[in-house]
Amino acid sequence: MTEAELRQRLAPYEYDGTEAVEALVILMTSPSRPADLRRAISKILHRFYAGTVPIDALGQHSQRRRVMKILGVDPGGASGALAKLEVSPSSVALFDVTDVPLIGSGAKQRVDVIALQEWLLQHKLNLAFVARSQAMPKHDFKYGRTTGALEAVITVCGIPLEIVEPSLWKKMFRLRGGDKEAARQRALELFPSAHAALARKKHHGRAEAILIGLYGLRTSSLATTSRFPLEAESAPERISGNSME
Repeated sequence: MTEAELRQRLAPYEYDGTEAVEALVILMTSPSRPADLRRAISKILHRFYAGTVPIDALGQHSQRRRVMKILGVDPGGASGALAKLEVSPSSVALFDVTDVPLIGSGAKQRVDVIALQEWLLQHKLNLAFVARSQAMPKHDFKYGRTTGALEAVITVCGIPLEIVEPSLWKKMFRLRGGDKEAARQRALELFPSAHAALARKKHHGRAEAILIGLYGLRTSSLATTSRFPLEAESAPERISGNSME
């Protein structure tokens, strides 16, 4: 069996994250491996695909590994917001949404990069989507510094990052350019259980972070999103509007 054939048969299990199976594929297709070892690996893989070997027997990876953890980021004007979505082939759940942590005040206000890093590492995210920064006359310098800090910390945490065009994600949700309230209402339609976190009009940044994450989920090749519904909400484990305060 060729590597391409093995990977094609492995495709239905891609969200199990079964590193043991992936390792077996590599070993199986390596020409430097002894023929008897390749035959033994082939038998294990065959039994796995036939359903006679449980996933736990190949590295103890259970259904929990089927969840992809997505981060949506709205850099905002003076601060910004973060939204964590947990995605399975059958549902999309909003796990957490919060404002970007800040320190200092006035002209010295900036992203609290230590608190941000701790939050990102705690949530063990698989992929991040950040709205591309645009010139904002009232907040231009602070906005640029916030965006740069967000992108840098996400990258340092080892989270794959994609930049999202604002016009494109807004088009997907049929939002007008500067209508912040419409974004908040749309997020509430998709995740009504997030009402407390999106209760006030000033929470539009949190709403936009949610929608940015959903847009990335539906359009990114890294997320393999064709299996994921856009509007199916499952019960989240936690939704917090101020988890870093």
